[in-house]
Amino acid sequence: MNNEDNTPYFVVIDDNKISVKVCTVGLTQRGINVRGFTDPNEGVEFVLQHNVNVAAIDLVMKPIDGFEVLKQIKHHNPNTICIAMSASASSNDNSLAKEAGFDELLVKPFNTQMFLEKVECLLSEKQQSSLDQLMLSESDSRMLEEQLIHAKTEFNQACINLEPNEIMDACHKLRECAVLAKFPSIKASIEDIQKAINLRQLNPIELVNLNHFIQAHLG
Repeated sequence: MNNEDNTPYFVVIDDNKISVKVCTVGLTQRGINVRGFTDPNEGVEFVLQHNVNVAAIDLVMKPIDGFEVLKQIKHHNPNTICIAMSASASSNDNSLAKEAGFDELLVKPFNTQMFLEKVECLLSEKQQSSLDQLMLSESDSRMLEEQLIHAKTEFNQACINLEPNEIMDACHKLRECAVLAKFPSIKASIEDIQKAINLRQLNPIELVNLNHFIQAHLG
């Protein structure tokens, strides 16, 4: 296991980018350490290398479907709670999911609150710790919130000034916050901006779009 601090994760695996984004943004806003994957093989690889308490898995995917993903995850750790996601509400899908070993089937679309309530119920049934396991401590959350506010303000000002050195400094601080807040997509985007500055290929439009997303979703 490569996750040295043994941080528990909530993983969403769905080849639909919109579904992954909706789930991960909603869960992250509630303080959950969530990772989303549109490639099922990458999702499985992450689960095999980290401490994953809960995995939400779409049934219909390529190159491998949700049943194969379930098989690999359960073989690695039978205690991982696996929730099937499907656009079909047929009783046959529900039966197939339960027979395969899924703990629950949720029919898409669903709201995040329903998602969390179902997970909490499953955790209780398995006599595992609650979703608090997946959340930052209260003191850490307050400290991170203050760091985020400061980093977002600096990044916003740097984007307005379009000064490469200033943007690099702001990117460094914001990247640290993104790592702590478990925002891998934002971390990756910031790293792309840093690489572009180093190569003198900074695209102002991409910078503005990233800034808008950060101001709306980070923190």
